[in-house]
Amino acid sequence: MSDTELFKHEVGERVKSERKRLGLTQRQLCDIANISPPTMSLIEAGSRSPTVKFLNAFCAHGADLDYLVNGVPKRENSDRRQANELLANYQEQLDQLLTEQDLIEQSIGTALSTLKTLQRRVKDYKKKIAKLTCP
Repeated sequence: MSDTELFKHEVGERVKSERKRLGLTQRQLCDIANISPPTMSLIEAGSRSPTVKFLNAFCAHGADLDYLVNGVPKRENSDRRQANELLANYQEQLDQLLTEQDLIEQSIGTALSTLKTLQRRVKDYKKKIAKLTCP
């Protein structure tokens, strides 16, 4: 089975599944989409692809376009988008924390360097004071 045939078959199965989920008969969906019963049978059998006009009419009556075309129900797409947003937000916060940690480490490094310099100066001043006070 070619990719195109497989796609038509899968879409046909999803059309049938959505029709049943919405409690519609084939005849009712034919009336909604303005197609003939034989055409409806061909679509559900996967022998014919639904037209954009058909999909628009079907979705206007509650069918899930994401599910029909991609096989992923809108709720799952929504959950996936929400999870991706949470992960992106987490990554952003983690990056910010790592940046702050780097800045803190740099500040500590600068402070330690300054402290060492001050310690050397104090030591030098003590030596100078000791020379001045010793006869």
